[in-house]
Amino acid sequence: MIALRDAGVRYDGAKKPVLTAVSVEYSAGEFALVAGATGSGKSTMLRMLNGLAPHFTGGELTGQITIDGRDRTGHEPHDFAHLVGYVNQLAEASFVAETVREELAFGMEQLGTSQEVMASRIGRVAEALDLTDVLDAPLDELSGGFQQRVAIAAALAAGQQILLLDEPTSELDEVGSSSLLGLLQNLAHRSGITVILAEHRVDRLLSLVDSLTVVGTDGSVIKHSDRENFWAAAESEGLLPKSSPQQQRNSPSPKSQSQLALEAIGVSVSYGLVPALENANLRMRQGEITGIYGPNGSGKSSLLWALQGSVAHEGIVRTATDAGQRPSWSNRKDRSRKDFALVPQSASDLLIMHSVGEELQAADKSSGLPSGANAELFEKLVGPVDQQMHPRDLSSGQQLALALSLQLSRKTDILLLDEPTRGLDYRAREALAQQLEVLAELGQTILVASHDREFLLRVSETCLKLAGGRVLAAGPTEVVLA
Repeated sequence: MIALRDAGVRYDGAKKPVLTAVSVEYSAGEFALVAGATGSGKSTMLRMLNGLAPHFTGGELTGQITIDGRDRTGHEPHDFAHLVGYVNQLAEASFVAETVREELAFGMEQLGTSQEVMASRIGRVAEALDLTDVLDAPLDELSGGFQQRVAIAAALAAGQQILLLDEPTSELDEVGSSSLLGLLQNLAHRSGITVILAEHRVDRLLSLVDSLTVVGTDGSVIKHSDRENFWAAAESEGLLPKSSPQQQRNSPSPKSQSQLALEAIGVSVSYGLVPALENANLRMRQGEITGIYGPNGSGKSSLLWALQGSVAHEGIVRTATDAGQRPSWSNRKDRSRKDFALVPQSASDLLIMHSVGEELQAADKSSGLPSGANAELFEKLVGPVDQQMHPRDLSSGQQLALALSLQLSRKTDILLLDEPTRGLDYRAREALAQQLEVLAELGQTILVASHDREFLLRVSETCLKLAGGRVLAAGPTEVVLA
């Protein structure tokens, strides 16, 4: 179904190709995993297959790519749209409609699908991905996890024979991830659709996929088709965690006697007539790392934005700052300017300069840090990156790491992180965990909302568990997430 012959991509102005001399094949009905370090070129490989690289990204494509026996080299992406469906790493960036139903229908409309078939497919994929209750909801009012489900459903509904997915489980909870991966495996093995997905969570996929393609940081690509060797190959490439989160976690300094840094009482958030968060309470002490865990749409992001002050809410949010020897409590409406730094799910919203170097230098200056301090932190997270690159040309994982490094250096009392491991490999996640521990020891209070259960067990001392906009449990992380 797919064949690459000595294929490669070099982006305009790049010092070296992202991928070089790639020669791999994928069969009809194959369920394939593409893995590699953050920024290695996994997303670029998918974009080579659907034509976005280089027709949208710019740059030069070398070698040959055939799809279903047809040479696609030189063709525009729309020339093969009837065969190839694609789900972007940033689901919200691909939407063209206002509601879920309209988004699911859009691709089929472009392909000339009849209304009867469209209605049937929309109902089928909505049920499969638990979207039936939100079919008429505005897309911009959905949580990041539900937006990702919509993007996947839109690709499935169009009925193409090849489905490319970039980090499809990055914003899904554990139940949603398991359900989606089972659905994709069935699509491949029962319907004959070639499914290729790029993922960092390799351990949850190796027992399901038919092949493992490893993308190296040097632009090389190696495909493994012998299931017996998948785990060994992934381990040799550093794609699996070295040990369990509990073994890696350092013992934090006791915070029971620390000054109270944040108190939220009865915080509720509604979007129109739809409640997103109801009567949430939270207390955090200085230097404490707290996690927020829950399924898609449980209210995690709404709680963060309410605390930060950008979302209207009911209830009280108070922060404490030193005033001589006594804490001074504040419930100011302008609290977000000083007290909080927030890294949202769409981390690229924070990147406004024309190059990575400019972003890092500006952050050094605004934070009063010596030149190169933010660059050093950024490299700790994702390794060396060409600082002449435009931030929008980075992979999603690299964009997140850049936004994290910029916010981690800010002199704020409280740091809020929304899905901070999205798009990060295990090495980058561990580097982030270590940085958060350093900040906590220096007295920064940190709140992390995440689907990444292992990461929360690794970094947080206490945890809130949310579902349906309500707090189900609160306490030590090991107890709440047991």
